[in-house]
Amino acid sequence: MGLVRALLVTLEGSMLRPSRFFRTMRRDNGFFNPLVYAIIFGSLSIVISVVWELALATARNPFLGAGSPEELLRMGPLLYGLTIILSPIAATVLVLVTSVILHMVLLVLGGANHGFRTSFRVVCYCQGTGILNLVPYLGAFAGSIWNLVLLAVGLRESHRAPTWKAVLAVLGLLAAWLGVVVILGALVVAAGLL
Repeated sequence: MGLVRALLVTLEGSMLRPSRFFRTMRRDNGFFNPLVYAIIFGSLSIVISVVWELALATARNPFLGAGSPEELLRMGPLLYGLTIILSPIAATVLVLVTSVILHMVLLVLGGANHGFRTSFRVVCYCQGTGILNLVPYLGAFAGSIWNLVLLAVGLRESHRAPTWKAVLAVLGLLAAWLGVVVILGALVVAAGLL
């Protein structure tokens, strides 16, 4: 099966039939293929977001709210180019940190019936939701919500964990990310950057 076909089959299975997809997902395979999938779709998500932001800025869209179009376009070539170039690294870090947090919470709850590799594979295969960024405004929001749902379904099916433990693990992930945002915000304020 070619790479593009494999990506599309995996995307369809993980997004449209997640219970069956994650229940039958191989847990003993390596990290490489799921990570490649996550990097492709995570990077694609970031690139799509950058393209939409630039397109909407040049259209002088009143809903953008990220500064004047002139400011965005002045920073554009360097900032947006750097964002696109670094997107594979950002996608990789996001997947690794998310996998560690989810697996740790699931371990604490007693729902991690398989190893870290299983949680990692679930997180990687949930990255396909980034394709929803193709829809302006609501796509990123819908993709984020669907990603959380897929994470819970994926953890439940792949670890054979009760639904409540999978949902609590995802809520624990959200709490951890919220804590990171609050801490970073406090550091920015304390440093006088805001």
